[in-house]
Amino acid sequence: DSFDLVTAEGLAAVLQKDKWEPFIVECTRLLRPGGFLRLTEPYDWGVTNSVAIERIQELGTRMLWKLGYGFSVDGRSFGLAHALPSLLRKIGYINTKCQSYPVEFSFDQPAWVDYYHNYQSAYQQAKMIWVQAGLVTEEDFDQLYQQMIIDMNTDNFQGMATIFTVFGEKPA
Repeated sequence: DSFDLVTAEGLAAVLQKDKWEPFIVECTRLLRPGGFLRLTEPYDWGVTNSVAIERIQELGTRMLWKLGYGFSVDGRSFGLAHALPSLLRKIGYINTKCQSYPVEFSFDQPAWVDYYHNYQSAYQQAKMIWVQAGLVTEEDFDQLYQQMIIDMNTDNFQGMATIFTVFGEKPA
């Protein structure tokens, strides 16, 4: 009952499906009546004109699903965009609202460097988990990864991601 705003972002690969509700309940405990909770998450990994990146992103989404992250029914998405507003209302939030934001990470755009480094680091770290889970062979991953690096460094690389924010107000 102390804070006017609690905000969190990028928890899609941090909170498993069964941890979201307790997390939101804890955020609610911290908020004063009339305070706001703001959750910002990726709608997906984004879409690109690179076959390699699209395949790597598919592997990442399926792995998260296999490990119990998100609310997807089949592992083709994170499944957060449709689940979080309902979850806030279930917990008692009022005046819930959603907003989406496009982020272009094409080669010549400011967000490119962040996406490039994030993809480069995250996917390299995920490699052995994906291999051990049987989603991809080490050789196939290495080929996809190298092609991703090549594709993202061409001047015709195009990428667009969508981030969404869910707002809710704690009742007075």
